[in-house]
Amino acid sequence: MSRSIAQSSRHNSRLRLGEAAVLPVPQAIALLPLADKEAKAWLEENNLVHQLRGRRVVIWGDVLRQLTASGEVPPPKPQPTRSKASLRRVDLGGGA
Repeated sequence: MSRSIAQSSRHNSRLRLGEAAVLPVPQAIALLPLADKEAKAWLEENNLVHQLRGRRVVIWGDVLRQLTASGEVPPPKPQPTRSKASLRRVDLGGGA
């Protein structure tokens, strides 16, 4: 992702919207973990590019739903459980 896009406060504001974010195509491409040409082709093949007053945009929630529906994103890994065994106290010689 280019520095100018990544450091943009508008970009960060859009990302905070999560699924509701409406992104220009170049920003959506930059967020996908693919080469730019491959990401653009994938967005177009999956009909994820829309027109908004003559501008090409992507609704980020549509991208997430497409990834989930196609099975391209693995399910989240379960968090490791913490051991229930208590830790022993060790005297570190602090003399307190």
